[in-house]
Amino acid sequence: MVVQTHSLINRPEDDVKIWRYLSIEKFLSLIVNSGLYFSRLDQFEDQWEGSWPKALIDFPAFKSKEVLNQIKMLISAYNKTLFVNCWCMSEYESNLM
Repeated sequence: MVVQTHSLINRPEDDVKIWRYLSIEKFLSLIVNSGLYFSRLDQFEDQWEGSWPKALIDFPAFKSKEVLNQIKMLISAYNKTLFVNCWCMSEYESNLM
């Protein structure tokens, strides 16, 4: 297997536990196709899954109503074009996951 790296992404140590919850269909697809399923960001059932950080919205330069509306429109547009696959790095399983 070829491991690809990127200068902006820190690869975790080999002994770090990572978690991913998925349906049996997506698990079998992962095994059979050796590939991950990516969901479109605006298609999540959970409203907080894939949400943008509040700190981005609260950034001082975005305080005007016009700029804030433009940011919200951009986020809405990005959410229709971004595809994600979410994992969790943790020593233990989480009820939130």
